[in-house]
Amino acid sequence: RVEIQALLDATPAGGTLTLPDGEYPVSRAGSMYYALHVPAGVTVRGSGATVIKQASGTAASVRVFQMDGAGATLERLTIDGNYAAQTVDEHRAGVFITAADVTVRDLISRNFTGDGVYVYTGADRAFIDRVTATGNQRNGITIAGGTGVTVVGGLYTGNLAQQVDSEPGTPNTVDDVTIANVTIDAGAS
Repeated sequence: RVEIQALLDATPAGGTLTLPDGEYPVSRAGSMYYALHVPAGVTVRGSGATVIKQASGTAASVRVFQMDGAGATLERLTIDGNYAAQTVDEHRAGVFITAADVTVRDLISRNFTGDGVYVYTGADRAFIDRVTATGNQRNGITIAGGTGVTVVGGLYTGNLAQQVDSEPGTPNTVDDVTIANVTIDAGAS
């Protein structure tokens, strides 16, 4: 985790950090509620066989990727929550988005005790493209905030609670959401 975060921090806005094939276990960043923070304008790209795996025994409510930098992008990665090696907690997520103009593309988010992808307040114009969210113990994707959120392509299946969820509430609002060409397995919930 420390090495990947150092590479992320050294990548300038507009730059791309490409991670090679392999499985990378990541733990909590100190006392933060995430493992990895993606700075504004930075793209994190996997090889297509890159797996970021939540370390065994990760504390409750810790997300793997915190996307609070505007214009950041994640693509071509698999994020694995390592469900069998965690305590029960519905707030561990693969990706947690709180910034505008974030893109998540060609991503697999699986095996989290919480959600595969969580879109929260401030995530205006989030673009979720060809994401597969499966085997998560809560929702495949939760949209709890943001205006102009777009979810296209992808597969949401085998998540325990719901495949796609919207949970706005004070002060969160969800407005102008587009979901198109998505496969949703409604058989599990």
